[in-house]
Amino acid sequence: MLIADDEVRDYGNAEKVQPLKEKWEESGYHVISMANDWKTIYGEDVVKTGAFHWLEEFADDGASSETKQEEQAKADIQYVMYLGTNDKDTNKPVFTQEEAKEKARDILIRHFGGYTLQEANGGWIGDDGVVYQEYTLVIYLSGTTEEAVHAAADELIRVFNQSSVLIQANPTTTAFYSGK
Repeated sequence: MLIADDEVRDYGNAEKVQPLKEKWEESGYHVISMANDWKTIYGEDVVKTGAFHWLEEFADDGASSETKQEEQAKADIQYVMYLGTNDKDTNKPVFTQEEAKEKARDILIRHFGGYTLQEANGGWIGDDGVVYQEYTLVIYLSGTTEEAVHAAADELIRVFNQSSVLIQANPTTTAFYSGK
């Protein structure tokens, strides 16, 4: 993993990357330092000039406050839930694949009124060293709240006898387009 810690030849920040460096090393990654491991960064004749400004500082693009409010109103969070279908205690499927889809559909339609469901396969090495494979349902949700997602996840965890459900919250913009 590369850390941008060269404050002389680049716009790195050694203090800011230190916790990340420690975390990566603890996780077993080989950490490469721009400051200590690279002889050159951009080339012999390239010099650092000025100051680097993070993108957030450029957020004011001249758009009117009305336009910004309209964009914020369209902003959405897309929730993605990954539901394993192996029993947490036995690591064996709780239901057939068709039964799993049907049970998930029933729960999702009651909680949200709409959803997108995809099938996937997951795998992991258990504490016992055995490689487990699992039929997984990937659920996409928009136009909802974290509380509603958690309420559905609580029911999915109970029905599918899971330890947890992986939930991602991804900022997005959502619009239904119906043509010109």
